Amino acid sequence: MPGANGKDDDFRHYAFEVAYAPASDAYIADQTIIRPAFELLRKYDGVHEIYSGVELEDPSILVAIAWDSLKAHQAYEKQPEYKSYIDYLTPCLKGGATPVHVYFTANPMPAFNASVTEVIWVTAKAGDANQAATLKTLDKILEFANNSPDSLIHASYGSVLENAGTFCVVIGWSSFKEKAQVRPKTYPTVGNIVGDGLQLAKAVLKLVRNTVLGDPQGSMALEPIIVGLTGKAVVEPVHCALTKFV
Repeated sequence: MPGANGKDDDFRHYAFEVAYAPASDAYIADQTIIRPAFELLRKYDGVHEIYSGVELEDPSILVAIAWDSLKAHQAYEKQPEYKSYIDYLTPCLKGGATPVHVYFTANPMPAFNASVTEVIWVTAKAGDANQAATLKTLDKILEFANNSPDSLIHASYGSVLENAGTFCVVIGWSSFKEKAQVRPKTYPTVGNIVGDGLQLAKAVLKLVRNTVLGDPQGSMALEPIIVGLTGKAVVEPVHCALTKFV
């Protein structure tokens, strides 16, 4: 499929829909119940890659869909079969989801195809200086990924079209330990990365990467880069084991 293997630049034209919402008990018990929705969606010409999975830290679902463009997605929402798609999708969710669209600066497919996909939502604080510092740090994450330990496969980021100043970062890791999943009680919510919040974020990220990913080397090497966001942005990371729909 064009752009899926990282050998061309077709991905640059794709608008990636990324949706995140609490997962239903039915979906957690059997992730295949989402297949009818994707089977219907797959028939639409404007759709390319489709991924879904459960967050490792919390029973939530993440869906990533590569569309030809934002207009292609909007056009699908006007098709007669769109209602059926939503009807198939609804039993997988516990509450609603608000999807956003991202144009990535580097091919995100290797990160989505990895055993664990780390998704980091980064929102730059107000001010041109904070925006510039955030972009500089995100570029460093990409540079690090291109010269990374074997455990870190790939990284990419892009602007969220619906929210100015917000970026979606995706990082692909090579493995995770299924029996070491970190549940909500041991994984506090990460808020503003400033002061004590920075130490909390570093501890949480290190906990997840070391116990779930089994990757102290990659974790320790990435932390100094994330510190670059101190006081500049709000950072919210999640980790998912995504399945590619074929």
